[in-house]
Amino acid sequence: MLLRFMSFATYVDVELQSVRMLRSVLEHAESIDVRRIISVHNFDATPKLSTLMQLIDSAKTVGADILKVATRTETVDELARLLEFFDRASEHLPVSAMGIGKLARHSRRLLARRGSVLNYAYLRSAEVEGQMSLAALRSTMARSGGPRRSKLHHFASTLAHLM
Repeated sequence: MLLRFMSFATYVDVELQSVRMLRSVLEHAESIDVRRIISVHNFDATPKLSTLMQLIDSAKTVGADILKVATRTETVDELARLLEFFDRASEHLPVSAMGIGKLARHSRRLLARRGSVLNYAYLRSAEVEGQMSLAALRSTMARSGGPRRSKLHHFASTLAHLM
């Protein structure tokens, strides 16, 4: 089913652990210039920095255009590790990073300001702990001098007006 609708997509997001099973999806995406997001989620903790850094090579090996990493951020140490990973990894590959948990809101603001390439916001109610509202994300991006009129921003604005 994914392949049938692929021509309408700009991006396809595949979990790193599912790459083998979805290899045909990634190959088809590449053949029609659909960008590939390779995602990693750790709902238990933020792994040590060396483990996070290995994700860059893994994502590049499978053809990622963007690496998306979401980790649990309950402690200042976990948040600091996620921020350090983002700063280092962004030198090698576009990265979307976000925290989940107690310090998630802080992580998402800090990472958006640092240039995380995908930042998720809600229109009515948060889907996950720490997710920002669209208004909060806009404010964060405006204060950081970040892009104010990205395609995502335009899409979100259009969607917000329809609801």
